[in-house]
This record gives sequence, structure tokens and C-alpha cells, in this order.
Amino acid sequence: MGEDFVAFAGLGVTGRPHSVARSCRLASNRRGRYGIALLGGQRVVRFAQAVDHGGSGDNAGGAAGGDEGNGDEDPDGDDSEDKMRRNPLGALVDRLFTLLGSVLGGITQVPTQIIVAMTAVATTLLNNFFQGRSRFRDRLLQQEDKRLNELEEKRIRMYESYREYSEPLLKAAAKLQDHLYIIGSRKARGKEVLDDPKYSAYLLGRFFCYVEVFKQLSPSMTFGKPRRDRIFSNILGRIQVVLAMDESELVQLYGGDKRSSSIENPFKIPAQGQASLGQLMMRERWLEYKFKGGSPHKTSTYAHSGLHFPEFVQLFEENSEFSRWFGPLVESLHPDLANSTSGNQNLRLGLFQTALVDLVDFLDPAPMCTIIPAYRRRRLYTPPRMVYTKMPQTLANIYSEEADQRDGKLPEVRGAPNTVDVFVSGPTGVGSTFHTQVSNVIGDCPYSHRVLLALEEKEVSYNLITIDRKLRPSWYYNVHPEAKVPVISHDGILIEESSNIVDYLEEKFPEKVLAQRNQSVATDPFPVIENFRSKFTKYIEHEHEKQEFIESLVSLDSILQTFITTERGPFFGGKKLSEEDVVVMPYLYHMEIAGKMVRDFELPYGLFPRIKKYMDAMKVHPTFQKTKATPDNLLFGYVELHAGMHHDELSSVSDILE
Repeated sequence: MGEDFVAFAGLGVTGRPHSVARSCRLASNRRGRYGIALLGGQRVVRFAQAVDHGGSGDNAGGAAGGDEGNGDEDPDGDDSEDKMRRNPLGALVDRLFTLLGSVLGGITQVPTQIIVAMTAVATTLLNNFFQGRSRFRDRLLQQEDKRLNELEEKRIRMYESYREYSEPLLKAAAKLQDHLYIIGSRKARGKEVLDDPKYSAYLLGRFFCYVEVFKQLSPSMTFGKPRRDRIFSNILGRIQVVLAMDESELVQLYGGDKRSSSIENPFKIPAQGQASLGQLMMRERWLEYKFKGGSPHKTSTYAHSGLHFPEFVQLFEENSEFSRWFGPLVESLHPDLANSTSGNQNLRLGLFQTALVDLVDFLDPAPMCTIIPAYRRRRLYTPPRMVYTKMPQTLANIYSEEADQRDGKLPEVRGAPNTVDVFVSGPTGVGSTFHTQVSNVIGDCPYSHRVLLALEEKEVSYNLITIDRKLRPSWYYNVHPEAKVPVISHDGILIEESSNIVDYLEEKFPEKVLAQRNQSVATDPFPVIENFRSKFTKYIEHEHEKQEFIESLVSLDSILQTFITTERGPFFGGKKLSEEDVVVMPYLYHMEIAGKMVRDFELPYGLFPRIKKYMDAMKVHPTFQKTKATPDNLLFGYVELHAGMHHDELSSVSDILE
């Protein structure tokens, strides 16, 4: 029976201790890397010796064997806890066999073969269990490797497609902007526009065609490089918005002559219309059409290439769907209509043409200009709120990498990959600048102040670029299509919105986190802070909102009493700043400086003692001192509001406060 049981265990043990040990070593060699079988083999030898010599040390008939057994086991007991810490798995198995030995060692009537077989079965089961876990882990690793390989293959395919189609898009944009420059410059000089409107419509359609090709390749416009993809989609988004917006909205965003806002012009095309025109221009749509020069071939150099001009003309004259879409555009581009507004600067035309030049500069950056020469990049119109300045080096590096990748080169590493570029509001009227120190250089944007407070409190190294929001640099529209601040550029991506930026900094720079608010208080202070911010903005815009603003101050004073204690410190974060602090501080500063100027409002400290105490501590905090705007810089954004109070003539106070 004992031999049968051992045979069932699959070890071929005959009952002799040295055979057991050998068999278990073989099992260890065959079974893998855990070493459990060998360990079990050593224990089996001990069990067998204990039984052959008369049991454990407690058995009167086997005192010698028992003494020897106890001698083996005492050292294990002395340092068992230490072994458990060093090798928990081995120690666990070791204790299992110790327990089994204690039970079986006192049974003198059980044959040695049965004890050995039971031990071998336990060893085998443990070995199989851990081998199963190993195989499961290996399968998971293989699946993850397969997934990563598929993602890499997809990225490479997208990269190759991007390279293939970026050049025809570049050429289409360059040809269109060149054509628009000629039209616009002649109109600006009052000269007659001599142009075939069908050709202008064709160039527009061809450009829209290659934009649609990119959208088909990747609806999210992602091609493997997040920051580059973001700039690329921003430029295309600007073009779409410039063509789709009402002229009054363009004047509000970019500045310009308000009298031109009532002038309709031929370049106003809704976003859906732009997409439809582009899809109609795709060659693959007309593979079965009988063109006079022969049908397009499926083996064309570009699978989604655009129609040629003769094909465009034939479809325009023969196909009802094609003429229905392009007819109104061709009619509006007629020279007689174009010349009728020659006395006015066409804001839309100028913005459209300059955005196309930005796209050309991105796809074929200077100074290389390997495809489109620099002399063909003339800008037709500079909006009053835009200026052409040198871009920061890290942004220029992205353009250089773009040129390298388009040309099939491996991108070079330029600059520190973890450099954080921070674009914030700067003083109004002085232009945009790069700074090595933050003190006294920021403007009137509380959201920019919030980001700088977080950066300084977390001791993150960064480059500071201030953006004059009345005279925005042209390249910044490629970072943010509406040239809003703040934005950060870090590790290959662009992040906007101050709340998103602070969350990102907390995740990416965990070495020093913002302080935590008092966790013993269950109330969430953010709704109260947000209500204060909202009511202050409304009060600055409309004086009749004062009562609701005062009520928000009451709630803020109460929440400060709830969270702030003398023992912890004067802020939500105690002696250091928390996320709540970096949100509320800029608005309290604006309330003190701008509230006095615009609404002649001074905080009644007797009614709000906690706010006064908080602001006193805020004003002397080193991080706040370093990042705050000077009163003159902060007030500059409120000058128009204070002087006129005519909200319809302002871009709204949200431009100042947001």
C-alpha cells in the first residue's frame, strides 16, 4: 500500500531516506525555479529519520533519535521570524513541514513509506500551485507585451501616414496662402482683383481635402507626439474657427475695426461646410466617374489625393451635388463682389491667410525651409492684438523635431526633456517676454497667479514666459487657439486650465506635495471658495450684485473659522499652502486692489476678522510675495472697466479674471 501511494505521488520512492532525498532533488530540477521540492526533500529525510529512530525526542523509546531531531529544529525556531522576513515563501513552506513533522513524528506505527508519500504529495501540490501562478503571470506578461507591440505598430503606421500626407497638406496650404496674399494685397491697395473664382474655390477645396484626410487617419488628430499633435490641431482649429466665426466675434477675439463687423465676405464657411467641401474633393470619391482625361486610378501616389483643377471644373459643370456645394462659394468669390469691399480691410481674409502661414511654418520651419521658401511666407494682415516675436526655444525645438520627422530623420534630443515652460499673463502694454525670475513680472490674471503659487510652493524648476494679452505673440495662438493663459508645456504635452495644471503638477512632481487641509473637518471648502470667486466677478461687473458678494464673504469667513486653528497655522494647509490656499489667495488680492478702484470697496474687517487674519498672513508669506503682481500691473487690466463701465465695449471682465 505504501509503495502504491508513493507511485501515485509520481516520485518512485522506495522508502529509504537517501532515495527520498534524491527523488526530491530530481523533482526540483524538473519542476522549475521555486526550490520547494528540494526543501521538501530535506524535511522528508528528517521525518523518515525521526520515525526510523523511534519517533520524536518526546518518545521514550527513541531518545537518541529525538535528541538529534531536536538539535536540527532548535536553530530554525530561534531565527524563524528573521527567516520569515528574509524569505517569506521559504519560511512558510518550512513551517508547514515542521508542523507536519510534529504530527507524524509521534506516530510510531505508521510505515515510513506512507509518511514519505504524504510529504511528497504535499510538496508536489505546492510546487504545482506555484508553477500555475508562474504560468498565469507569464501569460499576463505575454498579453501585455502583445498589446504594447500592437500599440507601437499602430504608432509607427500613424507616423508613416503623417509623413506621407503632411507634405501635400503643406503644399496645399502654401499655395492657398500665396494666392490669398495676392488677392488681399491688391484689395488693400484698391486695385482690381483679376482672378478666376473657380480656381480660388479649387484651392480652398484642395486644402480642406487634405485636412479631411488627416481626420480620417486619426479623428483625434494624434500621431504619436502629444505636444506636436496639440500644436498641429490648434493651428487647424484656428483656421476652422476663423472661417466659421461671425466677423463681430473675430473683432472681439483679435481686435480690429468694429465697422467691418457688419460686412459679409466670401470666406465665411461653416465648419460642416468646410468638411463637406473637403470630402467632395477627395479623388477616391470619384473613382468611377468618367473624366475627360481618364478616370482616377486606385494606385494613385496618394490613396486619398485631391482632384486636379480640370477635374474640379468638369465636376462643377456636370455634377449637381458638386455644383450645389461649390456654387455659392464660386459666386461669392467673383471679382466684382470681391472688389466691392476694397475700401475696407478684410479681417477674416487676413486672419485666414496668416493662420495658413503659421501652418506652413510649423510643417516646414525656418531657417531650413526645405520645401517652401521663406519669400513665399508673406503675411497679409497683422491684427491689432497680435505681434510677431521670437518664440521660446523649447517651442522652437518642437518645430525642428517636426521637420526632422517629416524628412524621415530620427528626432534629436534638444534641451532638457523635463523642462516646464509656463505661459502666464504678463503686464499689459509691454509685450511678451521670457524671464529667469518671477518677481514683479506677472499681470492681472488670478489663474496665472494660482499656477505660479503651486510651482513655487512645490519648488518645481520652470521657465516663465509672460504673455501680453493686449498684444499676443503670433506663435502663442499655436499653443492656445484663443491665446488664453495659463498654459504649461512639459514632458511632451501641453496642459491648460489652472485646475488641470495644478493637478498635473501634483501627479508629476510628488517629491514635494501641496499641504493637506485639516482632515478632521468633513466639510469641503471648495464650493464656498468658488462661490466667493463667482460673486466677486459679478460684483465687479454689476454693482447691484454687492449684497450677494457680501453673503459670499460671510460664508468664506465662516469656513476659515472651521478649518484654521492657531495650533496648525494660519492657512488651510497649516503653516504651508494647500490647494485651497492657492485658489483663494489670488482673488482675495484682486478684491483688495481692484475692488477699491472699480467699486470703491474696502473689506469691513470688523465684520470679517478671519478673512483679515488670513490676508495678513498671506501678504507676508514668501511664496505669495514672490508671485504676486504689482498693484500697477494688476490694475492695468481694470482701467477700461473703471474708466467707462460700458460692458458692451469691453471683452467682459472675465477676460481680466479668467
